[in-house]
Amino acid sequence: MATGVGLEILLIIIAIIWLVIWILTLNHQSKRGRIWWLDITALIQLVLIIYWIVYLVSPKFKQKEKIAQK
Repeated sequence: MATGVGLEILLIIIAIIWLVIWILTLNHQSKRGRIWWLDITALIQLVLIIYWIVYLVSPKFKQKEKIAQK
């Protein structure tokens, strides 16, 4: 059990660091006037965040369709 809790804490720390880096990147891009890169970076990250939320919440999303062998 301790390994599971330790792993969860590590993943939370990594997620917080990733979020801070993402926000700093968006801030840097907006200050330099790179609006296209800002939009692309924000869009890609938001899509990934939505994907992982759906993956964690929906059990049907995790199941892979089995291919029928003939």
